[in-house]
Amino acid sequence: LAQAAGARLQLVMDGDRAAIEAGRGDSPALRLNAIAAEAAARHGVPFLDLHPVFAAEWAARRKPFAFASDAHWNTYGHAVAGRAVAAALAAQH
Repeated sequence: LAQAAGARLQLVMDGDRAAIEAGRGDSPALRLNAIAAEAAARHGVPFLDLHPVFAAEWAARRKPFAFASDAHWNTYGHAVAGRAVAAALAAQH
């Protein structure tokens, strides 16, 4: 469907930001990221795992990615994810 519409498909998966901000190096939830990456690879769909992106950004700035009231991305979280997606799309060419 993406090709028919002249669009490029990019599967993007959030990381375990709570684990990152708590200083936990690994998370059982990341198994879902691995499953999604494997499925994307099987179907030839580019995959971007945001977990390492958020982990690197947290290590550099220690700035929260979500609102204090819930786990939704705040402006900063959206900016970090947006830059990563833009870089991934640019790398496809």
